[in-house]
Amino acid sequence: MKIAQRVMKEAWQDDECFQGICDFLGKYRDTVDEITLMSGTIDYRNYESLETIRHECSLLKTRMDRLREAGFASVGINVLITLGHIDETTAPNVGPFHKIVGYRGDTSANCSCPTCDDFLEFTEEKYRCYARVNPDFIWVDDDIKLFWNGVPFGCFCPNCLARFNRKHGSAYTRETLVAAMETPDNTLLRSRWVQDVSDRITELLGRIGRAVRQVNPALRLGFMTQHQGWSTYNGMDYDAWFRALGATMGRPGEGYYFDTIPDDVLTKALSTARQAGEYPNMVDDAQYELENFPYHTWQKSDRIVLAELGMAFAQGINGVLLNNCHMQLGLEGQGPLYDAMRAAKPNWQTLMDYTEGFGAAGFYPAVSSRYDQRRTLHGGESFFQHHTCGAEHNVTRSYALAKMGIPFTMDRANRTGVILSGNLSEGFTDAELLEFLKGPVIVDGEGVAALERRGFDKYIGVRCIGAGDLGLLERHNLDDPVNRTLRRVQYRDAKPAWFGGKACILEAISEHTRTVSVIEDCEGRRHGIGTSLVENELGGRVCVLGYCAYLMPNDVNRFHQLSAICDYLTQGRQPAKLLTPAKAALFVRVSPDRQKAAVSFLNMTLDDVHDIRIAVRGVSKGRLLDSRGGEVALAAEKNADYGIFTLEKAEPYTLLYLLTE
Repeated sequence: MKIAQRVMKEAWQDDECFQGICDFLGKYRDTVDEITLMSGTIDYRNYESLETIRHECSLLKTRMDRLREAGFASVGINVLITLGHIDETTAPNVGPFHKIVGYRGDTSANCSCPTCDDFLEFTEEKYRCYARVNPDFIWVDDDIKLFWNGVPFGCFCPNCLARFNRKHGSAYTRETLVAAMETPDNTLLRSRWVQDVSDRITELLGRIGRAVRQVNPALRLGFMTQHQGWSTYNGMDYDAWFRALGATMGRPGEGYYFDTIPDDVLTKALSTARQAGEYPNMVDDAQYELENFPYHTWQKSDRIVLAELGMAFAQGINGVLLNNCHMQLGLEGQGPLYDAMRAAKPNWQTLMDYTEGFGAAGFYPAVSSRYDQRRTLHGGESFFQHHTCGAEHNVTRSYALAKMGIPFTMDRANRTGVILSGNLSEGFTDAELLEFLKGPVIVDGEGVAALERRGFDKYIGVRCIGAGDLGLLERHNLDDPVNRTLRRVQYRDAKPAWFGGKACILEAISEHTRTVSVIEDCEGRRHGIGTSLVENELGGRVCVLGYCAYLMPNDVNRFHQLSAICDYLTQGRQPAKLLTPAKAALFVRVSPDRQKAAVSFLNMTLDDVHDIRIAVRGVSKGRLLDSRGGEVALAAEKNADYGIFTLEKAEPYTLLYLLTE
């Protein structure tokens, strides 16, 4: 387990600020294990002359030597800018290199094309400069992407087009290539283009890796990635990218800069775990980035920061990188946070030691890195869109179910079940989908049409016969066993006309389909099925959530219903489940022999939660760790195949760790 500290360039360049940082971190040598010094400019321009970089490196060496003298054994550099993040700069000189051209023909003001020889030669020498000052490691930042660098979806410059045409014996211009890629069934062309985009990244990282190793073959390298939910236009070939760079360090990225919406911390936790879970085995140092950019004083509470870090460790990420250093104030005034981390660190370490070799268990929200290489286009949609452009592409929508105590995993091989959201099933082959459908599956309403197009509707028991949002509600079938706790609660009204959800109206196509709810309008007219269950011919059990699947996961009745549905889908064999109604997240990790488990509980409300009952399969005793360094031994109440533990209290946005056997 590692806690690393990131220090902004503006902070370490200033003598007074740097001294303050050294003094501050000197008090927390038992807490902070590694220091990362940032390069780059405040306006994120991607070009500084080699003379400027060499001057920067001379000061970097002095600063690193000073930190090593202070007792920090691992001190390195984060190269903030390679291609360029965005077009923030207003500087007139943004470098002599060809810039990235987007699919519409717009050109980035700042971000450089990764295939041009002069840029590649400059980049190699730039990284050699950093390697020559003898850092313990070098991080490559997450601006190495092509779905957004000032302009969307690049690079369609003449050089990249010529490269693609040579490879495939074609003669496309930008206009004709984009038009052909927008043809709905032209999957092969889109696949070839996405692969070429991925190859450009692989080749750039290979050049960087070789340049660094020319100077120091033993220097450790790390790469920061972007989450698959933003886009898979890059190909997202982590295995090829890390191997090309020779990187053994990985930093999964996702923005969560403010705690204005506290729930969003869970989205970041799951998105970063997804990336880390797909890193190749050569990556043995994964660092969750606490990102408080642009480092204003009150962006986040200490409580939410501790929850962020705690969730990273709960999901098996073995390090964190603290990106919270103010550009002018350094770490001034942050003593209480570091005191809290010092108190929490022993229990974080205990958790990591206990779960060594464990796998995360739960429902896998399925998305393939090959989604953009495999999907077809429907209903006039464009290929060139991010996941936020339409609900059917939003990978993170299904994360709402994790707020209802349903454990999630990004370990596909260790899954309890699968969630197929929107068009995301198009990223998987027929064989992969059939394998999913042999087990527990949750499908949302939009996902039904995607499966129906592939001929898989027969395995989910329903088809979609309509959709709407005005004046529609979901009336529960109180005779179905999964609704047994609802009693007097006859319907669920998520107000889709107000809050943007969709009611997909379903029709049964199997005699085995169970109707959990129906969709009615405000006048009581019935339109069709809202939620269904079926056991299919493959032996799998499928739930279709047709009515506002992920909208408003904040109701006690919804909690009970979803809990019963998950029990049905898994045939009562969930590795752990929350029995007490609560808006909370569970993170479950189990040993290979299933004899031990770690269950982490996050209270996602602003109130204390009391008498929390958690059932863990196949165990009888445990110990409870908290984020203040406390530990309590617990005995389980035996109930069938589960041991049931009662936790006395969980404070708002505070993690508890239950280690069981």
